[in-house]
Amino acid sequence: MIEINWEEFKLHKQAKFLKENDKDNFDILIDFLRSYYKITSVNEIFDTISQDEVGKLMLQKRELTDIEPFEKYLYKDIKF
Repeated sequence: MIEINWEEFKLHKQAKFLKENDKDNFDILIDFLRSYYKITSVNEIFDTISQDEVGKLMLQKRELTDIEPFEKYLYKDIKF
């Protein structure tokens, strides 16, 4: 299992989202996992976040207890 490198996350956040102050840390974390670790699987992203102490708190805050609500969260802005 991948351990989230929070120091790299901070650098990623500063470099990529410096001008986007309204961007949520959870959304930045998802982007970080996709770009830094090259994770594309929704299941792997959820597993990685749920194995980390800070990640667990982020999931609990949003009441994302399993993969289905997490997947809905990821695709919340997509309109079909």
